[in-house]
Amino acid sequence: LGYLTIISGWTILYSSPLFFILKSAKIAYMKKKIIYIYIIFFTITFSIQLFSNDLLGVDAFFHSKYSKIMFEENISDNFPWLYYTDLNNNFSDQRYLFHVTMHPFTYFNFPLNLKIFISLFSALFFTLFYYILNKLNIKKPEIWLFILLFSSSLFLFRLQLARPLLFTLSLSIIGIYIILKQKKWLLLLWPILFILSSYGSIFIISIIVGSYLLTKLVIEKRIDWQIILITMSGCILGLLFHPETSNFVNLIINNYTSGLSSFNNLNILIPIELENLNFLALLVTSLPIFLLIISLITLFLLKIFFKVEIELKNKINYYFLLLLSLIFIMLTIKYNRFIEYLAPILILSVAYIYKISMNI
Repeated sequence: LGYLTIISGWTILYSSPLFFILKSAKIAYMKKKIIYIYIIFFTITFSIQLFSNDLLGVDAFFHSKYSKIMFEENISDNFPWLYYTDLNNNFSDQRYLFHVTMHPFTYFNFPLNLKIFISLFSALFFTLFYYILNKLNIKKPEIWLFILLFSSSLFLFRLQLARPLLFTLSLSIIGIYIILKQKKWLLLLWPILFILSSYGSIFIISIIVGSYLLTKLVIEKRIDWQIILITMSGCILGLLFHPETSNFVNLIINNYTSGLSSFNNLNILIPIELENLNFLALLVTSLPIFLLIISLITLFLLKIFFKVEIELKNKINYYFLLLLSLIFIMLTIKYNRFIEYLAPILILSVAYIYKISMNI
């Protein structure tokens, strides 16, 4: 009778107007909080941009000019400025969606237009990170967001560049969230946006999806063909939706081939992007990252020591995030530029694994 009374009470509560009022109030509060977070991080990023009259990095000048003339001078299949490179006959916009999005900003005064562009999308990344923490029921998401902001000066510097990573960082954490929540059909749209934003995204997509598939294979002893087929379909559509599909595919093949060659052959010239700081400099600029790595290892060792069992769904997510973090730790040690992916992925992993550990 007691249980029936409790069940009846909850049923009445959930079906009452009060419940919907409370739910609506909670949603409204969350929306307001997200707006505040966005404004705060836009202000922080824009303030950093205003410290200098110039733009950080040299790529911004290319991206700005290209975005401005991409629809005016019919350069989609003709880019004469690259005559003495391997793109003289098969040019393709490697970052099509990024340039299309930047195009409206080019009608305003340079470089203020790009400073605003950078601030808008950098703030969007931090807001998305906060939103995903909330959707994953991570307690005190503001603390984790604060940790991300101060996790690495190198990471924060890269977020101030007018480069496609402003898009790909957001898309990478969206992809991880899609997989954690098993919203599989969104894996069709995700690679389309990712590939159109940057040619290098196929590598990141492969790592994220591959890590999950490998984790699931080891734990459940089966291959998730649905995720493979949906993701591959999204990748193919992303390539097909590009205005210069054949040139874009050739460019991707050439870039990945040269990248693999430089990985194994020290005599091949590698892009400055892949040049590293010495380890001490990396440690100084990214000390909180190293502390988070220690925290991640500690949480894992405590789980092993106390022989803690986790329910299947959480177990898969636990080892997926652990594997993903380890891969990006190794990539960052090899090529420091991957700190831009390591910082959010590592913090998301530690926060999620900590949540699971505390709920056991």
